[in-house]
Amino acid sequence: GPMPPEVGETTSYRVYWNVSNSLHALSGIKMSTTIPQDVTWLDNTDTDIGTVSYSATTRLVTWTISKLPVEVGHAGAWFDVAINPDDADVGRFVKLVNTTSFEAKDTVTSESLSESMSELTTELPDDVFATGEGTVLP
Repeated sequence: GPMPPEVGETTSYRVYWNVSNSLHALSGIKMSTTIPQDVTWLDNTDTDIGTVSYSATTRLVTWTISKLPVEVGHAGAWFDVAINPDDADVGRFVKLVNTTSFEAKDTVTSESLSESMSELTTELPDDVFATGEGTVLP
């Protein structure tokens, strides 16, 4: 779809999640977020390891990995969502996903690890190709 997004036009986005690890093996890895009501889940996912699932009832996206050996070092997953902005969105960024949480357990120290990342909007500040292309146009 169009970039920047336009009222009445559908634009799809690919959300990438990455896990890097270099110290100890991790277990019980889970990344999760919810998608807002006005965002469409496109049921298109991929992952290096583990599984990505979506609950239409709770709108929860979850990536689970039972164990990530230190030899793997890096794993990634992605999923696709879409928006179709309306007049109320003009001049604004549209939220694609809410806050994302990460949790895992260090298999050597048994320490629980957790982190959270802020919501992701059409602003996409880390995407050089999207710079200045996130505000909805009429």
